[in-house]
Amino acid sequence: MTDRADDATLVRRSLAGDERAFEELVARYEGPLFRLAWRFVRDVEEARDVVQEVFLRAFRALETFDLERRFATWIFRIATNLCIDRARKKVVRTVSIDASEQDDDRPPIQPQSSLPGPEDDLRRRDFARAVEASVAALPPLYRAIVELRYVQHLSYEEIAEVLGVPIGTVKARLHRAHRRMRESLERMGFGPESLEN
Repeated sequence: MTDRADDATLVRRSLAGDERAFEELVARYEGPLFRLAWRFVRDVEEARDVVQEVFLRAFRALETFDLERRFATWIFRIATNLCIDRARKKVVRTVSIDASEQDDDRPPIQPQSSLPGPEDDLRRRDFARAVEASVAALPPLYRAIVELRYVQHLSYEEIAEVLGVPIGTVKARLHRAHRRMRESLERMGFGPESLEN
């Protein structure tokens, strides 16, 4: 593995006009910042917009960065603040369901009759617990792959690098883990219809 320049060196080079240095900072932090933004906004396009805005703000404020501090902390702070600001601006407009048509020109709101009831909620919680139990019962390597893929959201390539195995092996083991989990869930009374929801 080649020795990469540290972040402070890349910031200094960026401030001196080296565009490639800033591009390297973008390459280093784009993925982690996207994952952070996605956790806030839960929308791929909006998360991409957030990351783009973070790098724009960072570039504009680069001269204010204290080279004695960690760049990662600084850029993650920019990203977190931007995500919080976006969340605050998303105002949910509420309307009384008791309002009459005479109160305004909007049609009255009809309560949804197809909302899940308490039984559905209980079933979902039971299913979530069953999924956790089926993951916990997997052999350690399979469990690691499931965790890396679905909890850490790593790509197949990243999982292969972490585990030191080919991508095909990762995919095959993940497939086997799915099969074992499905069998375990069926033994617990959750049939195929549960797995599709």
